[in-house]
Amino acid sequence: MHARSVIADTGLPPVPIIATASHDTAAAIAAVPATAERWAFLSSGMWSMVGAELEAPILTEQAREHGFANEGGVGGTVRFIHNNLNLWLLQACQKAWRRQGQDNG
Repeated sequence: MHARSVIADTGLPPVPIIATASHDTAAAIAAVPATAERWAFLSSGMWSMVGAELEAPILTEQAREHGFANEGGVGGTVRFIHNNLNLWLLQACQKAWRRQGQDNG
């Protein structure tokens, strides 16, 4: 469906389309008020991501062996990251244990 047909079908005025970061963590990293030339981040939620925002990807065998990845960042940057399960696995186990009556506090 084209914008013109949406406008004609709905009678709505044209609106600007704004491309945002790819997901909430990407937006949070883009919003970090870092002023140093070199900095790193730890974003923690259901899983943790640790890494750095770089000008170019790191494509070494060592980075691959250690589970790092390169994601497109905001403004042409690259997020060099490592994802960790964080406490999600433990929380899922605790939830299952509670359902089974095995919650020990």
